[in-house]
Amino acid sequence: AEIVRKRQEEEERLIRERKEAMKARLDKYAHHHALIITVEKYDNFKQLPPTVTADGDGLAAVLSNWRCCGFPAKNVRHLRDPNMAETLMALDELAKQTDPEKSTVLVYFACHARPVQVLRNT
Repeated sequence: AEIVRKRQEEEERLIRERKEAMKARLDKYAHHHALIITVEKYDNFKQLPPTVTADGDGLAAVLSNWRCCGFPAKNVRHLRDPNMAETLMALDELAKQTDPEKSTVLVYFACHARPVQVLRNT
C-alpha cells in the first residue's frame, strides 16, 4: 500500500510540474500574434494546386503548437484568398489586438507569381 501511495504522489507531482511548465510557456507567448495570408485563386489565371494554402495551414499549425512555437491558437489567423478590403481589415484588427510594447507579430504572405510587364514613363 505504501509503494502504491508513493507512486501516486510521484505521478501527481509530475502532472503538476507539467501543467505549471505548460502554463508558463503559454503565458510567455500570450502576446504573440500571427496573420497568415495565402492567395491561390486569380480571376485570369488557371486553378493552381493548393500548395500555398497548404503551406499557410502548416505554418499556422506549427505556430499554434505549444510544443513548437506556443502562439495561442486564438492569436493565429489564416486568411485564404482575401480581397484587398478583407486584407486591410485583418491588418487593422491585428493592430488593434496587439500592444507595441509587449507583442510579437508575424505577418506571412504567400501567393503564386507570374511575370508581368511593367510600363514606365521615362
